[in-house]
Amino acid sequence: MLRYLKLIHYCIVKYGNECHYQNVEELLKNITEPVHDSCLDIKFHLLTDKPSDIPYINNINYDKDDVEVHTHWKKLQFFDPKFIGASRTDQTIVSDLDMIWNKNPTDIVQHHVKKKTLLSVDRWWKKDSDVCRMCGTFYKFNSHDFKYIPKVYNKHYEYFREYYALHEDAGSTRIVGGEQNFVQEMIELTGTIELMPPTFVMKSNWPKDNKDYDLQNVFIERFESATGLNYYDCWDSAILHIIKRGIN
Repeated sequence: MLRYLKLIHYCIVKYGNECHYQNVEELLKNITEPVHDSCLDIKFHLLTDKPSDIPYINNINYDKDDVEVHTHWKKLQFFDPKFIGASRTDQTIVSDLDMIWNKNPTDIVQHHVKKKTLLSVDRWWKKDSDVCRMCGTFYKFNSHDFKYIPKVYNKHYEYFREYYALHEDAGSTRIVGGEQNFVQEMIELTGTIELMPPTFVMKSNWPKDNKDYDLQNVFIERFESATGLNYYDCWDSAILHIIKRGIN
């Protein structure tokens, strides 16, 4: 039985016009509308360089100069309860844009997380050698549990951006990705990670005009190897779909 909280702060970062071949405004609606229509006690926060006109969203300015420096890593600021005005009884969700609710989102959005626990997506598609077992597409946690994360990042962001890029791409000095690796290691310092069942969240490189569509078979093989279940059956019944380029 679900336990409803005082307030759930649903937080998203949006900048530019496109995310993984998809229009960011359409992606935003695809995320927020099902949650707004189906879930209780939700407050939306959008950190953005272009405010949304959706009436129930609290727009927070994301300065263009900051976008250049921090890109999607700026979502770590949502771990600071003061940034979103979260009380000690509240919980916070931080989600990316490149996802689509396939079913009613209530079982995920209003899942009650325990103290010092972060709920995230099982990266069933990862390589066996990959140490990061969760996906940064979705986090949920008690709003005051991990407020040290943005403090650590903001103080040493240049180091972490470079370190976690190298961590994911050996030999690379590009400042890309790696945010989920950083969060996993920060959470494990003081708390635990709870992963959703693999069948809750399915990942794809659709549509076929995606230049990385040839990786689609990798997702199918890795899901069926990890779970013993049929990928397409679970795709249809999954609560959440993640659609993006690349395998990460």
